[in-house]
Amino acid sequence: MRSLLTVVGMLCLVGTTSEANAQHSAADFRASEHLILECIASAEKEQLRTGTEATRRCIGQETRRCVDTTDLDSRAHQAMYCASAEGQAWAAILDREYASLRRQAAKWDEAAAKLPFNPPLEAALPLLGEAHQAWLAGEADCAFAAAQVGPGTDRIIQPARCQRDRTAERALLYRRGFVY
Repeated sequence: MRSLLTVVGMLCLVGTTSEANAQHSAADFRASEHLILECIASAEKEQLRTGTEATRRCIGQETRRCVDTTDLDSRAHQAMYCASAEGQAWAAILDREYASLRRQAAKWDEAAAKLPFNPPLEAALPLLGEAHQAWLAGEADCAFAAAQVGPGTDRIIQPARCQRDRTAERALLYRRGFVY
């Protein structure tokens, strides 16, 4: 009886272990904003030490994690889903960074309004809004990038990677306070 319980216990453990290690579909993958933000914080510290821009290395890290941890049904679809998932995480980061930069621009405008410049300084907040709207209008860039690759699987992958990269670059720009 004891041997039987041991065998049953081992089978349950094997079932649990394989379930815990099972990979899931890339379509269900959720990129971690937290891991991206940790990467950015680390890269910003490195940049202070070295003077070399390092935050761009954070773009694609969640796509790689997704590719490494999800089932491979079709490499093109996996790459597309993984890049799209990371793009969604970057979009959430972008939204927060844009809101933060808008608050900062409003403070700049308030401070500038008190300065005795003639003519008055141009307000930053409306210009930020215009710049953001112009960036949003640039989503056709990704359609053009997809058209350039012609037929084949890259036509599936390219728009997702393009949108992920555009969004990530913009989020990093806003995080830097629009400093190039």
